[in-house]
Amino acid sequence: MTAVVLSSKHRGAPLELPVPGVPFTSFTLNVGQQCICEPHVDGSNLASGMCLISPLGNFDPKKGGHLVLHNLKLIFEVAPGSICLIPSAIMTHSNIGIAPGETRRAITAYTSASVFQYYEEGFGSVPKRPHGESVALGKQRWAAAIARLPHFDEMH
Repeated sequence: MTAVVLSSKHRGAPLELPVPGVPFTSFTLNVGQQCICEPHVDGSNLASGMCLISPLGNFDPKKGGHLVLHNLKLIFEVAPGSICLIPSAIMTHSNIGIAPGETRRAITAYTSASVFQYYEEGFGSVPKRPHGESVALGKQRWAAAIARLPHFDEMH
């Protein structure tokens, strides 16, 4: 389910997306001269959702600015203007510094888990539930989210 689908199902006033037709509700423009992030997870994002990362600027991607996916122990060269999609809420990620005099900025796009929770609760507040019920519901939602992900044999 994307933010586009969620906005179409809202029963009240239409939900306005930042960019019509784009499957994210939020964007961040990191505009520092050398936009570098320390290892982190984006715990407010949807755990089964993707986060778009697109570095911009004037830097040598062979020497710096690499995307590091700590859980997978992988490092990727990412050229300016590239687009990466990662599950940022469950994967620790960061990027490597760049050389003095170079610039690196980034655009990120994502959707907060609370947007999906709002939809799943019938566009209303989240009710208080007994702990066991909340755990069971979380497991059910996680299983449904995993089932929506593409499988390797579907990607060729």
